[in-house]
Parts: sequence; C-alpha cells; structure tokens
Amino acid sequence: MRLSIFIFFSFLSLTGFSQLPDSVVYEAEMQMALSNQPYLSQWVIANRYGKLNDNQADGYLQAGFYAPYTNDTTSFKVSFGFDYLVKPDFNESRIQQAFVKAKFHALELAAGQYERTVGVHNADLSTGSLALSRNARPMPVVAIGFPEYTAVPLTKGYVKFKGHLLHGWFEEDRYVDSPYLHEKSFYLQVGATYWPVKVSAGLVHFAQWGGTQPNGQEIGDGFDDFMRIFLGQSAADESGGGEFVNALGNHLGIIDLGINLTIKDYQIHIYQQDPFEDKLGLTRAHIIYDQLLGINVKNEKFVYVNEFLYEYINTKHQGGPGIPDPRPGDDSNDLSLNYGYRYGGRDDYYNNYLYQNGWTYHQRILGNSLLLSRERALRFMENIPDFEYSEASANNRIIAHHIGFKGEISHRIKYRLLSSYTHNFGTYAGLNDGRFSWASREPGYENYIYAFKSSKYQCYTLLEGEFIFNTSVPLSALTSFGYDFGDLYHNLSVMLGIRFMGSISKEDI
Repeated sequence: MRLSIFIFFSFLSLTGFSQLPDSVVYEAEMQMALSNQPYLSQWVIANRYGKLNDNQADGYLQAGFYAPYTNDTTSFKVSFGFDYLVKPDFNESRIQQAFVKAKFHALELAAGQYERTVGVHNADLSTGSLALSRNARPMPVVAIGFPEYTAVPLTKGYVKFKGHLLHGWFEEDRYVDSPYLHEKSFYLQVGATYWPVKVSAGLVHFAQWGGTQPNGQEIGDGFDDFMRIFLGQSAADESGGGEFVNALGNHLGIIDLGINLTIKDYQIHIYQQDPFEDKLGLTRAHIIYDQLLGINVKNEKFVYVNEFLYEYINTKHQGGPGIPDPRPGDDSNDLSLNYGYRYGGRDDYYNNYLYQNGWTYHQRILGNSLLLSRERALRFMENIPDFEYSEASANNRIIAHHIGFKGEISHRIKYRLLSSYTHNFGTYAGLNDGRFSWASREPGYENYIYAFKSSKYQCYTLLEGEFIFNTSVPLSALTSFGYDFGDLYHNLSVMLGIRFMGSISKEDI
C-alpha cells in the first residue's frame, strides 16, 4: 500500500497539475454476498479484482474517482484515478487503485496500481485471459508502451502495432518473499481502419524474478539478471539447479491471435490464446492442443441481446504426460524409460518449483480462474496432495465450454448472463504423486487416493442485473445470482448492491 501511494503522488507531481483532464468521474458502490456454503459460487467471486473474500458471507464498499484522458488533439495528456475498498473487517480495507497515466501522442507512461487485464478478449463476458485476468487485485507497477494500435511508419496505416514493457512488485508474504514481475507484449495488426477484416497477432511474456528464499538466500535482481529475465536465459550461477538452469525466474505467457470482422451492424471478434510455460512450450505448435478459443458477436441495435460470447478452453495436454526431464543417469534418447512419451511434458500451468506460490497474487490466480486455485479447492475437496511446487493451482488441466450474454430488458434494466461447463482433470503431479513420478503406471495405483483420480464435471452459472432508478439520477441497484452444481459441489450465492456514479467537468467547478 505504501509503495502504491508513493508511486501515485510522485508521478502525479511530475506530470504537473496544469495538465489535468477536463472532467472527473466519481463512483461509490456497495455489495454484499451470501452463500449457502462456506464459500461463494464461482462467478460471484471470480473476475472481480479480488474484492470479495471466499467466505460464506462477504462484501465491500468501494469509493473513488477517475479522470480520463481528454478527447482533444493535444499531444500531452494526463489521466489519474484513486479508489478505496472498505471491508467488513476493517483491517482488510485497502487502496484498490491509485494510479497516474501520462500520454505523449501514442506513447503512454503509467505508474501505481490499477485494474487491468492482458490479452485480446471481452473481459466482461470472458472466463478470463490465460495470461492476466481480472481475478486478483491489482499490484503496483510502472509501465511504458503503446496501449492502442499505432500505425507503423511507411505502411499508410495498413500495418499497426502496440505493446508495453512493465515492472511490478509482488507482495511480501510469499514462499519467495517480495519477487518482481517482468511483463512485456508486442502485437501487430494488418488492416486499414475502413477494412471489414483486420488480423492481429501478439506475444505476451511474464516472468517472476528476484526475491528472497525461505533460507534467506537472495535471488539475483541486478541489471545482468534483468537482462537474462528479459531474454529468457538461464542464471549466470547455475549451482541452484532446477529453475536456475532452465531459465532464471518463473516464465509464462501466451501467443495471442485475433480476427476482427465488421459485417453491416455486426462486430465479430474471433480470438485464440495459446499458453506457454517454458521455451519448449513457446516453440511447439499448440493449435491442436492447449488453447482458449473464443468468438464475440456484438450488435448495439439488438436491445435484448447486444453481445454474445462463446469460449472453448483446453489446458489438458501441457506438453504431454511425459516427465519434464530425464532422471539422473537416464538416457534422454531412451523414451521407454518415460513410458514412450517425450521428455519436456507436464508444464503444470501457474505452478512453479522455485516460486512455489506460482502465478498468484494475494492467493488469487492471476490467469484464468477456471484453473482452480489450491486455496479454493481445499474449501470443498479433500485428498489434494501438498506438493512443494503446487501452491497455485490444484486443477490446471481442464476442458471447458463457456457462453456469455449481455443486453437490456429496457433502458433502465441491464443484465449479464454467464454459464460454464467444465471437465476437470486435476494436475499431472496429482495423478502421479509428483511431477517427476509415474505412480499412475506402477503397481498398487488402485489404492492411490487423489481427488481428481477420476475426472470431475462442474457447471458454473451467473445471472447479474442492474436497475437504474432514474436516468436523470446516477443511482442503480445491483443483483447477482450464482448457482454452481456438479461433481465438485452444489452452491447458491446471492449478491445485492447499490451504485452511485456521476461526473464533474471543469465548467461545474
């Protein structure tokens, strides 16, 4: 929290108050959730930036303001925002956002903590990006980049690019204390503004690096280490073994592909995210294996349903069931020792041997929340092995089908509907009593106890509504009903709230 406040006010002072935007949007929202189980249903708690705790009852009061960029043609613009989250246990109250952004032409510099997601998808209706979704609270960062597609010189606007470079800070209370986040992306889009078809392709790379291990050993965080992280190289000192030899830090990311179609009043977006956890995962073709594939159709003229989304998610393969590396003394060319499978499998999405809290922030999955976190799984399941490298996700091998709708019943009633059907396989490590073990092929496996030894089916649903009391008064009532059912659990959650929202312009002051 102190780091966020320092970044916020330091950067705000550097940008200069003379460049403040023309208007400020203010908002206050209160929500209370209640469930018939000791935990909330999936889409009531997930993808809300960590505002709700996974308890039988929880809520929050959030209030703040946001000053957007002006719409004029000035070359230098400033935007900033701040909001505070008050929890029933006031000790859990915190700053949710505190940020400043400055834009010079198309180049943007941002600092603070702010709600964001990475990946080309519809965040309101999606299950969430495989890279960075809206599932966890925002972390403090500094970033520079081109957030919107910008024309490549000499291409007459037919080729555009966007991308960013970011440095962030994870929390202190982790297995590896206070590691850093390295993040970068680069996208290209082909297609003029007036073209009905635009094609885009991007690469997003994350790395957790630095920090202090439980034994007090510092993990390299100098400039040389940063360059190795940037390039995905192994550590200069490989004496630590494991992740130090493979690649310094915990690396992951997505290959992000998209097609945008405009057909009369329809806007159609088709997208695919291919995840990777290592160099081998980045280089091999994933298109027939692990992916998030989605289609989003939007037509503002259709009142009752003006947006529809379908997503298919498959993370079951993960490079195959073969163990990651040969055992000491084994011949890497003798695949019979790996039951015929190639080495380099079991990517174990979101988990990591060295950074044992994995791809989480304050115990929430940073990526797609359908890859069930260990913390949440333990609320309704038993017999989940406690491996030293599986603190993040207890169920990262899934096949899922998801649909989302969004629209208006009238000009005062809006709704959102989500429904997800999932087939859950746990993890390779869980099935084999270890990531480098083959318990599933050994005698006596019939007596091995594991929650996902037999795969589990589960459905998650959400119906969310907003009732605007009066179009001239910025006050609305909020309702959410989430019902989950299947092999994992049955649960009904209800959330009620109220939102007040308005804006102040320079002319009003």
